[in-house]
Amino acid sequence: MEVEQITLLQIYLRRWRPSTFQLDPVLELILSDWTLANIRKEISLISGIDEGNVSLAKVRGQFPCNIPAVDIEDEMHWDPDIVDVSAFPMAVADDGAVLFYKDRTEPLAVLTDEQKKEVKEKETAKLQKTKPAVKIPSKAERPLKIYTVGDHDSRLDSQPN
Repeated sequence: MEVEQITLLQIYLRRWRPSTFQLDPVLELILSDWTLANIRKEISLISGIDEGNVSLAKVRGQFPCNIPAVDIEDEMHWDPDIVDVSAFPMAVADDGAVLFYKDRTEPLAVLTDEQKKEVKEKETAKLQKTKPAVKIPSKAERPLKIYTVGDHDSRLDSQPN
């Protein structure tokens, strides 16, 4: 009896809403078929966006991939002309990649300079809230002493074996 091995891929998805410059919360998706067509199909089932209108882009960097909302539309490579997600520019070969998706029929809001500034300020405030506080040890560390065989120290002679 031959056992069929299925390789699964775990990716994270965030919906980009260009009309409001908002990102939806992160969703996890487990895939057995790594094609863009299958990813679009799964996103369509999750989001209600027509499969033909699902637009995808891979986010560079590490999870959770905090990219400024004002840069998402222009900085990301939307709808690459590839079939398999392991091909460039997607290059998804390991679990944990983050993909943004959007409804390509949703219009892009045109922001004034003041609105762009407001969006950036909101994002900065949100990132500051999520940064973990770094605790500084209150007690000074003691140096580590390493003794090697052959070193003579009177304290070593007095220790029981």
